[in-house]
Amino acid sequence: MPESQPEVRNHERIPEGLAEALYPHIRACRKGRRTSDLHTSDIASTTMHDLFVFLLQHPYPVTGEDIRRLAFRFARYVTFDFIRKARRRLLVGQQMPEDARQVNGLGRAPGSGSFGAPGVVGEELRNRLAAALGTLDPVDREIVRMRHENIPWDRVAAATGLKAVTVRKRWQRIRLKLQMELEDLA
Repeated sequence: MPESQPEVRNHERIPEGLAEALYPHIRACRKGRRTSDLHTSDIASTTMHDLFVFLLQHPYPVTGEDIRRLAFRFARYVTFDFIRKARRRLLVGQQMPEDARQVNGLGRAPGSGSFGAPGVVGEELRNRLAAALGTLDPVDREIVRMRHENIPWDRVAAATGLKAVTVRKRWQRIRLKLQMELEDLA
């Protein structure tokens, strides 16, 4: 009776050096996007981990070429996930105060990376910010208040009766409008 070949499991079929082969593909996916804090090696490492787990759980044998194709597909999705997470981190640091009284004496809004001048602007900034917030729609003012309290998007959406995507878009427009109002002070 002939000896049977030992079965090679899927995760053992990952070719050597595949992570390095993904680098140009990952760089191409990142091209034109603000991703300075992302490292290609981190994305490749996460891709290989996800691929390994997938192949470990996959019940049927997969060929080497299919594994390579899967790796490139995983790399694209992992890259876009990293980019989305980086953008979220940027947005979290750029929050606005509820109203003008919350601007401290240094002319900086608490928790805000995009508003305020380093010098003492004080009363003029408070007045301009109060006027700008006063021109907002009541729903927009509520969005500003809730986001200043770090309430998650889904809860803000539920409270305002809007979709989370709509709330985020309105938040972007609010920030842009207030930035334009306060541009000469920043």
